[in-house]
Amino acid sequence: MKKYSLIIAFALFLNACGDGKMTEQEAHTKIQEYKTQIDDLNSKIEQLKTDHISDSTAGTALKIEVITATASNFEHYITASGALEAVESAFISPEMNGQIKQVLVSEGNYVKKGQLMFSLNDNVLKSSLVELETALALAEVIYKKQSELWQQKIGSEIQYLEAKNQKESLENRIASLKAQMELTKIKAPISGIIEDIRVKVGEMAMPGQPIATLVNLDKMYVNANVSEAYIASLNKGDKVSITFPNFATLKIESTIHRIGNIIEAGNRTVKVQSIIANSKNMLKPNMVAQITMKDFQNANAILIPSIIVRNDLDGTFIYTVKDEKGKKVAQKRYIKVGKSDNENTIVSEGLQLGETVITQGYNLVKNGTVVEF
Repeated sequence: MKKYSLIIAFALFLNACGDGKMTEQEAHTKIQEYKTQIDDLNSKIEQLKTDHISDSTAGTALKIEVITATASNFEHYITASGALEAVESAFISPEMNGQIKQVLVSEGNYVKKGQLMFSLNDNVLKSSLVELETALALAEVIYKKQSELWQQKIGSEIQYLEAKNQKESLENRIASLKAQMELTKIKAPISGIIEDIRVKVGEMAMPGQPIATLVNLDKMYVNANVSEAYIASLNKGDKVSITFPNFATLKIESTIHRIGNIIEAGNRTVKVQSIIANSKNMLKPNMVAQITMKDFQNANAILIPSIIVRNDLDGTFIYTVKDEKGKKVAQKRYIKVGKSDNENTIVSEGLQLGETVITQGYNLVKNGTVVEF
């Protein structure tokens, strides 16, 4: 019988994987459907054998293997695909229009926060500053003389106030001009690596137009979209494991940094974000990552192997062993199941602690079959 089941399962699997596109949930659903089909075919085979093939082992007990139902810890995990994003990155653009005078960095250079990277042509501003400083020198002399005369009550107050206003106006204009000159110096807003330079000396630059990309790889976000069905099971601070298809041996433990507040209408998912260290700069922005999160735990669950759970028209069932007239016989037991993974399934109803469950030979027995183990 096991041989028949393997052949049937393999054929169904090949048929299902034709296009290679299937989500995890769809895969679980298909597996359950195929298990039901296999169980149905096995039952028909057994019926044919019972009706038409003589049983040379009639009257002998069927050899099986069993487990005893006990309380165990069960943890269920979900895995979602995500992408990396640098915690600190910036598109560099000037704060004023101007011609690129100097490019002081190259792509791949590491720069520190505040380091000068580009400068704009400031010749006009410098000329204006010289003129204003000359005018200010004269205005200071006039103001000083008018102030001395006013203290001696010579001249009018208007002349004194005009001299004062002229001096202060020039001082303010010079301060404003120096601030504009400072804007011609384009400095790094963060420490990081120059990734892309988009201008050359002599070209024009303007506010809002990126002239370079700066990225710090020391810390990375891991952004994953998780089905809204798991929102109630996930919390900020929960532990997660992160793996990377490009680095088979790399596994990073982290926590959930943030859970999004908006459900994406198109795919009914919510953003789950973690932060990881990237001290060796191996990881790059937009690299694919797999984030695994625990969405369920039961410390006292009754667990059975997932493979022995079967279905018929009346529901979900397994085979247990009971004593009947001094013999051990198989008993068909209908149950209700809870969470399941690739190995184990929780039995929520229909099975008590200490009962004996058939785990090998379950597809060969029927209700009342004499067994031994």
